[in-house]
Amino acid sequence: MRIRRVMLSIVLCFAVMITFNMTVHADDINKESIYTLAATATPNVTGDAYMLSLNSIDDEFNQYVSEVRFEVTCGKKTIIYNAICKDVSGNYLALLKIKDFAQAGDYSVRAVAELNNGSVMNLKPTVFHVDSYKETDKKTTTVSVLGDSISTYLGVTSDDSTGCYYTPDNFELDDMWWNVLCARNNMQLGVVNAIGGSRVTWNGVDDDQSYHLGEQYAMTYDGRIQSLDDNGKPDIICFFGGMNDALAGNNDDGTPKVTIGDLNQMLTYGKLDTFADAYMTALLKLNYYYPEAEIISISPYQTVGDLVYGDVTTPIAKSIAKCDSLLGNKNVDLRSSGIMGNVDTQSDSIHLTASGMVKVVQMVESALGLNPNFSSGFRKDWRGQEHYYDADGDMLVNRFVNVNNSKYYINNEGVVSKNTFACDGKYTYYFQADGTAMTDRLTYHPDGQHVIYFDEKGHEVFSNYAHVRKSISGDTVDDYCFFDVNGYMYTDVLTWDEAGENLLYANPYGVLEVGKWFQFSDTLKWADGTQAEGIAGKYGYANADATLMRDTYTYDWDGRLCYMQGNGTALYK
Repeated sequence: MRIRRVMLSIVLCFAVMITFNMTVHADDINKESIYTLAATATPNVTGDAYMLSLNSIDDEFNQYVSEVRFEVTCGKKTIIYNAICKDVSGNYLALLKIKDFAQAGDYSVRAVAELNNGSVMNLKPTVFHVDSYKETDKKTTTVSVLGDSISTYLGVTSDDSTGCYYTPDNFELDDMWWNVLCARNNMQLGVVNAIGGSRVTWNGVDDDQSYHLGEQYAMTYDGRIQSLDDNGKPDIICFFGGMNDALAGNNDDGTPKVTIGDLNQMLTYGKLDTFADAYMTALLKLNYYYPEAEIISISPYQTVGDLVYGDVTTPIAKSIAKCDSLLGNKNVDLRSSGIMGNVDTQSDSIHLTASGMVKVVQMVESALGLNPNFSSGFRKDWRGQEHYYDADGDMLVNRFVNVNNSKYYINNEGVVSKNTFACDGKYTYYFQADGTAMTDRLTYHPDGQHVIYFDEKGHEVFSNYAHVRKSISGDTVDDYCFFDVNGYMYTDVLTWDEAGENLLYANPYGVLEVGKWFQFSDTLKWADGTQAEGIAGKYGYANADATLMRDTYTYDWDGRLCYMQGNGTALYK
């Protein structure tokens, strides 16, 4: 480790401290005591980031504070930084990156504390000076990685095989996700600090070298984080951790070895025994040490652990997402990557195959905007359920989409609907086993008795007739059929059209008689189910539009004169 590297705790103790005080009176906080507050701005080693802190007097005081923010001004620009967490002493923390202002000069910081009684405390501003600022101008983008065994490779991350899952004997180096990312996007690989079995959390007790448990193995450890620029200052840092925390399992008493913490409370920097707090600690350190870098959090995908221990991945992913939202970092949630256990993971159902590695890369590329069109399309999750993602990488929910001239329905859970009906508020569709809406085809209703029809747009037909071009078996036909108010095809039924002016006859096969003489069946019924008395077994004639000839004289197929009665039957003298 180079001499300039120091532990963050040492930096906080010995770096230049900028302090400003304000007396808070009893009237402000409804207390008899008087407190004195001190705010500090502590620079990192390179002076391009400052840890802002509003010091807490004690826990009793904290109960009166509802919100803390820091108003920073340089020149004509002012940015408000909300406190994102507390440290273990209860001090409120925020991170100032000089690149947010992109200028040198005097920086004025005013801390503001809002109390839960509605009053506001404004501390007197203080000023610190930034001598110079220059934006980085690099032709090559350097990528560093902080991770666990999924990112290890013997000879790259370590020369010790006990800490590496992937080796030249079982996996091609070119297929590692970080190598694929760099190769596809003309990037340079910086440092991959990945240790098999390592967690984000540390309970303060475990120290097991064989399982890589202990302070120096945790992803919050300053030594690991500070190593990420050993091969050049990183422009992008991929923080790929949390899998081993999710797979830690339970203690003998059934309680989880790794707890999440309370996501509804402000997280605590330096608290390493709960996941959300530990992740915030690691993420804040990454931002503090490398304020110029783009930090990308990669949260775990589901594995066999979710089957053994329940859904352990989701709480981890939610914790990571919260930390990213507070710090403004990019978030890659691999639960939506389409990684499937039987295809994209090794025999242990945890570590990735080459295809799984590519899916990680695609998600990272999408987050970085390197391949903005990637996300548009279908992807399967680890359970094999199919989802659809738009061009922004967002999973669609409760939406109808048209893809390659086919309609699909994405349900309320974001899953492509299959073998089910769905209504868009006006039309009813049936989505087949492949997810596409059935079009221009007859099919059986799920009750197994009735026949229904979907037109060329996929709309189920109700109370109307339709020109049917495909039979249930898929054969080409050229028939007209009538469907009732339930969408059921009429068979052996005499009915009136929608206007109530013309009769139509659907024969026992469900086909409307068209342009010919025919004989009504002996079992003919009206649409309401009553027997068609005086009509069954007699003859009728259907016009070219399927309406029955009525109330007129005509000649039958043998040239005999007959009268077509109002019920559509032929009457002979």
